[in-house]
Amino acid sequence: MVLRPLLIILDQNEPRKRWRETGSFEAKSNKGQSRSPLKKHEEWLLELVRQAPDLTLEEIQRRLLDERQQKAGIGSVWRFFDRHGISFKKKRSGGRAGST
Repeated sequence: MVLRPLLIILDQNEPRKRWRETGSFEAKSNKGQSRSPLKKHEEWLLELVRQAPDLTLEEIQRRLLDERQQKAGIGSVWRFFDRHGISFKKKRSGGRAGST
């Protein structure tokens, strides 16, 4: 099997353009810009937990899919609410099953 070298083609004008525009070769920072697909559902999600604060992350995930046709992982849902200062506590079970 012959391995071909991987060629990475860079736009050679990009560093010069960046220098002319900013006086720096540093790439732009994307701080403060959300790439979350949940951003477009922000108002709906925040209202959802206002109306039902006892929802679990799994229930919110399921409602996102059922009502908004938006797939999202539990981690994405958690990070969305964490960015908004909303935390979820684990629900305590109703108690242990009695012994027989």
